[in-house]
Amino acid sequence: MPRAAGPPHNRGAPPGTANPAVVDHAPGDYRGAILGRYSSALLLSFHPALARPMYALAIIRYRRPLDEVVTVTDEHRAYLRGLHEAGILLASGPVDPRSGGILLLRVPDDDAQASLDRIRDGDPYHKRGMAQYELLPWLPTIGVEALEAM
Repeated sequence: MPRAAGPPHNRGAPPGTANPAVVDHAPGDYRGAILGRYSSALLLSFHPALARPMYALAIIRYRRPLDEVVTVTDEHRAYLRGLHEAGILLASGPVDPRSGGILLLRVPDDDAQASLDRIRDGDPYHKRGMAQYELLPWLPTIGVEALEAM
């Protein structure tokens, strides 16, 4: 049995039911009105005027043998704890097998690359030539709410 087409925003929904993706919101709440049940992160990813934090992954690769790297590990971890307390570092840890590590970072988006360079340059691993950084600015679209809650 064919369904009635209905208004464009209701196509595919059974006749007489509301489309679950279209939700009533308060006047002026354009994010909800546009996205309905979907995340406002989707809108933010397409509309540059709606600022959001910039995230980044830092891939750290050891340049020296592990027995040399571990002599600087306590300083490196103390540095990372400071970044975590400042709300910049969300998560970090070594890769397995232990050849480096990965950092998940939240950085100001006004000059993300300069912020990432400062983070790299302040790390004792980098300062002492123990590791190299690969800095990857990242604009997540799925799971943004979970990141923002961290």
